Amino acid sequence: MTQDLALDYPGPVRGLFNIGLLHTCVEGRVGHEPYAPCSVAGLTAKGYDYWALGHVHAREVLATDPWIVFPGNLQGRHARETGPKGATIVTVNDGRVATVEARALDVVRWTTCDVDASDAVSADDALDAVRAVLDRAVAEADGRLVAAPITVRAGVGVHRALVAHAEKWTQHVRAIGLDLAGDNLWIERVRFESVTHEARPAVAREAAAADEDAVAQFVRALRALRADDARVAALADEFLDVRRKLPPEITDGEDGLRLDDPATLRRLLDDVESLVVGRLAGQPGELA
Repeated sequence: MTQDLALDYPGPVRGLFNIGLLHTCVEGRVGHEPYAPCSVAGLTAKGYDYWALGHVHAREVLATDPWIVFPGNLQGRHARETGPKGATIVTVNDGRVATVEARALDVVRWTTCDVDASDAVSADDALDAVRAVLDRAVAEADGRLVAAPITVRAGVGVHRALVAHAEKWTQHVRAIGLDLAGDNLWIERVRFESVTHEARPAVAREAAAADEDAVAQFVRALRALRADDARVAALADEFLDVRRKLPPEITDGEDGLRLDDPATLRRLLDDVESLVVGRLAGQPGELA
């Protein structure tokens, strides 16, 4: 729907509490396609006592005179629908709204765990930071099962140590979750990122200076690819079929996997360099 459906709603009935129920994006919401657009001013002018809106899964109060509310959905469906989910309980006295209360009803609480391990000097230190973040997420869920994607952001050296043996450290992260909450914590995925992609591991910088070294050739080729806009665009084209097969919950939204985005591809190439160079050098735990 691209037209304003509210325009055809009937006028309010005198002496009754009038509720408008509408599936709409209103004036547009981040991450949502335009659907039955309307305006807060237009809804207000209708003369209804309360507007209950659908389509957007994040709770939001757009106005209080009259109340215009997106209650959100009852249960977060995936990693992009984080935080408390539930209903809005409206109490009406003598034909007027007395209270509007958000009530959490979700069974599984999705939360995004961004771990700042920039001060860590070893992979084990990074795990300590992970434990603190997961412990807080479990406590804030009030006994619900927590579902969490985890991103660990560390300095260059620690990041290199993590990605060089990513499966090992991922299992360590999952073990922490099991120790903290047992079956009440499900770690959806673990991602390791460098705090800065401009800095490079010392071994990579040394390799880049060695003309005939195999590692140096790899590093130079990778950096040449990363710096070439046309080749990065061609790389995006190669991922076209992959993008089409991925479900929307993986590709959409601010945290989606944007394989058509040059910045995302360059970040992934940075991760490739850290992973491969660390293993080729045979010193994945050495800090830069």
